[in-house]
Amino acid sequence: MDEENDDVIEQVLLEEDCPDCSATGKQDVGACRICFGSGLVCTEFASAVLYLAYFPDARRMLRGEQVVDPMVPADALSVLVSLSGRTELYDFVVERLSLERDWHAKHLLETSEPLNLWTFKVNRDRSADRLAFGDWLKFFEYDLPLFFGGRWMTRSPQSLKAYEELTIQHDFMLCYQTNDRAIHGVARLMHKIEDEIILEPTVRFETPVKIHDLKTAHPWLDDVPAFAPSSRGTLFMMSTHDARRVLELCFEVQA
Repeated sequence: MDEENDDVIEQVLLEEDCPDCSATGKQDVGACRICFGSGLVCTEFASAVLYLAYFPDARRMLRGEQVVDPMVPADALSVLVSLSGRTELYDFVVERLSLERDWHAKHLLETSEPLNLWTFKVNRDRSADRLAFGDWLKFFEYDLPLFFGGRWMTRSPQSLKAYEELTIQHDFMLCYQTNDRAIHGVARLMHKIEDEIILEPTVRFETPVKIHDLKTAHPWLDDVPAFAPSSRGTLFMMSTHDARRVLELCFEVQA
């Protein structure tokens, strides 16, 4: 857990009195775990709970489910126990996550910032010699942040190096299903914990992008490492130039 969110949890979620409430006396601005019961939410509380909601087990605990050995940041566990069963919090964070996802989807092509776009290849058929297994279609059907892979998914030195370079902030994944030889959408990297990654569905392509079928019209695709004829591996970084061109192509297919 980053230091800023840790401070929020320590100062707001675990305090008997919300410092904003007592300092300002404004019921429409300040709210803590006590005054949240009246339906009011302060920005500090919202930020902390939304951060916790990135973790699937945290969401289950908010719904009141019994979770054995929950996979959440250790310093957040006591907070989650105290909030267990707060279904109104669960509804709140699901709504906020949806708004956050829609914002990222809208700004994916509009941003002038450098675009960190990776291609993440998985196969839905699990076998003893295949580490990178998964199903992007089921991932997008779930429609909430989910643990989806990690360091254990590859033996490739190139992919392991790429995994270490994942920076969380502003990192997106092209969701490539090797069985289909197609891209099913874009996901956002939300967190890394214990060598696992949490991804959030950002854009689902209703028309899967058969990227290799587009090479005749767009021969430059052969020069993108993830789609080169000799490509081997699970995780591939793209240059900002290639990322924008590939994304534009994917969205053109949807039109």
